[in-house]
Amino acid sequence: MHTDFDVAVIGLGAMGSMALWQLAEDGLNVIGFEQFGVGHDRGAVGGETRLFRRMQTSRPDYTPIIDIARRQWHALQEFSSVQILTEIGGLTVGPANDPRLIAFRTAAQGAGVETETLGRKEMNDSSAANRPY
Repeated sequence: MHTDFDVAVIGLGAMGSMALWQLAEDGLNVIGFEQFGVGHDRGAVGGETRLFRRMQTSRPDYTPIIDIARRQWHALQEFSSVQILTEIGGLTVGPANDPRLIAFRTAAQGAGVETETLGRKEMNDSSAANRPY
């Protein structure tokens, strides 16, 4: 058994797995350790699905980091030939002057995420619900 490694990654959840992959891509000899096995339910973000937000309302300065992570998820998807990232739209509902909605619109604009504001009438219109986002 080979026991000489440049880097050992302890914990192979979302962050550890990505770190392990990127270190190996950089040419380092790496090994990873996971105490619970692949696909366990004890991680910080357990379950079969994950939420990936393209923006952070509380920390808009994270947008460049999020863009890098998004590109890396796409690269991993191409590398593995497995569909792992499905991007869909989101829905944020509230009064137009709510500070959280204002922060959302500001963050979306900064992240280059397309938004559409619908009033009560448009929300009740069934054709609005069938728009491809």
